[in-house]
Amino acid sequence: MIDLKKVVNYDALDEKMIVLAERGIIIASGELADGAASLFFISTSFMQITRPGKPIWLVMKTPGGSASECFALCDMMRAIVKKGTTVNILGVGEIASAGIALMQMATRRCALPLTRFLIHQVRGRSGDNEEVSQDEERLEEKKKINRIYMRLISERTGKPIDEIVELAKKTDYWLDAEAAKSFGPHGLIDEIVDEYPFEL
Repeated sequence: MIDLKKVVNYDALDEKMIVLAERGIIIASGELADGAASLFFISTSFMQITRPGKPIWLVMKTPGGSASECFALCDMMRAIVKKGTTVNILGVGEIASAGIALMQMATRRCALPLTRFLIHQVRGRSGDNEEVSQDEERLEEKKKINRIYMRLISERTGKPIDEIVELAKKTDYWLDAEAAKSFGPHGLIDEIVDEYPFEL
């Protein structure tokens, strides 16, 4: 059996996280920042080797984060699922921004009853010393990223992309778990659970 402590920088993981990883559970709490995709790849690769054919559970609570990190995670999750591994997500507390898009990549999307969800446009700021043309280029790129983000939500939920864009255009759009379940024909989530949907 592979020793995860030797594969991953042990300082980045504590003993509890390793025990959970050995059972097919990844805890993702906090911002989707640089390094999240690498850790996800290492953890899921370890699980696919040591637990072939068994589902992976991602327990997620996030305020969102980097669009590029989110897209990397989305692509990786889709690639794993396409290869036949079930990757489920349990949303807890708050699933916001980039976390909403990532949630749509899961095979099974669950949330605890008090979980809140936030959809909004892609955010970012321009540098103070940029030329006008640079600012315009950044704005165009931001619009493209926003469209990708909204499309990821639209494809899984079945809600038309233009409706999602309109909802999130001027303000943060918050939903509770019940509203998330009924968001579009297929929902932001598949089910609300009041106990862990996996074995500890």
